[in-house]
Amino acid sequence: MIFTFGLLFFLAVCILYTILYFRYKAQCFAIESAPSARMILVPGAGLDPDNTPSDILKDRLLSALRFQKFHHAEKIILSGASDQKRYDETAAMEKFLLSKQVSPTSIDRDPSGFSTFHSLVNYSLKYPHISFIFISQRFHLTRALLLADLLGLRCAGIIADNIPFSISNRMYWYIREVIATPFNLLKFVFYKLGYASRKR
Repeated sequence: MIFTFGLLFFLAVCILYTILYFRYKAQCFAIESAPSARMILVPGAGLDPDNTPSDILKDRLLSALRFQKFHHAEKIILSGASDQKRYDETAAMEKFLLSKQVSPTSIDRDPSGFSTFHSLVNYSLKYPHISFIFISQRFHLTRALLLADLLGLRCAGIIADNIPFSISNRMYWYIREVIATPFNLLKFVFYKLGYASRKR
């Protein structure tokens, strides 16, 4: 019974993700064909044991560099998790960009971007009316663009594709996104309910 329910749930969320994947396909671009934007948002994706960006995060940062140079974006917003002492994604991201000669004045850090949802909510509170570019891998852009849409944000996605990843890694990430999508929809519902109660 539990196995059957689990299988039906997984099939349902696979269908949901597939629909959303094609729904937001038109908002996912290569750098050269993307619309220009003043702001770039790069979400965190973990650090290696030496506190440098993981390969998947480096992939996103390299795309941010390329986009900034190609489209002359004003600001790169680095959003990630931080405990200020032992683990700080945004500090590692900033250090990586500075090593590539990015101007410090063009970098803005959001150390409370503990998840994609938090990163987008934080952006919506700080820059509610400024359209932006969200940079990530294709599997992640579906969820990010959906959440941005729900939050009333105007953005396009840039597909990070500078570093090749194994088929097994990509399969794992897609399965993770399939499962994460409905839970993020619940996050949005609870956020809106909480926001509505605070407005009263």
